[in-house]
Amino acid sequence: MKNHLLGALAAISLFAMPAFAQNTMLQAPPAVSETISIDAVKGLFAQNGWTTQDAGTTPTHTYVQATAPNGAGEVYLAFGKCDAGECGLMETIGYFDLNSMTLAQANEFHRDKSVASMLVFIDDAIALTRKTYSAGGVTLDFISNQIGFFLYDLDLVGKSFSPGVIASVSYPEGDAPGAGSRAAAPAKILNFLRNSVGPGGADFASAAWGAVDPQ
Repeated sequence: MKNHLLGALAAISLFAMPAFAQNTMLQAPPAVSETISIDAVKGLFAQNGWTTQDAGTTPTHTYVQATAPNGAGEVYLAFGKCDAGECGLMETIGYFDLNSMTLAQANEFHRDKSVASMLVFIDDAIALTRKTYSAGGVTLDFISNQIGFFLYDLDLVGKSFSPGVIASVSYPEGDAPGAGSRAAAPAKILNFLRNSVGPGGADFASAAWGAVDPQ
């Protein structure tokens, strides 16, 4: 009888707790990892309707290509500092044609629109890139959010701009601002696909991922 009474009292006390207290007791904290798992990231894309395929390796990186659910957008993942598929760095990259936007449009994107991604003008394309490091520990939800924010930025580029012509600026050799240095280019992926901008352009389905502007 005593055991039955104690059990009843415990049940009453649990249901009498506020909902947030019950959730705190019943939900385990998310697992924190010191690395980013390539297979886990592929799983995140699969859960959101994307398809992924291996896109090669180099001595420093492992590459994965991801295709949006509607087939209208391509994203590349470059994993670095890896050991047996567990990595310390994930770089997300989306490529666009060199004539996709003007320099003024790129500056506007960085100043007014970008969540945390950077447009980089490389030799034969424009790349939107974002790096995520695992140092200090990461959860799968955190990684998913970083990808979501990147897709949000990609959709901003794809849907906010119209194709333009890059402004050409010439300087005498050695006189260009910052001569002798350049912004770090994204991890080099061979034979990458370029996304289009403007009406009918690429669609990265960021809303379906649950990505929202965190600002």
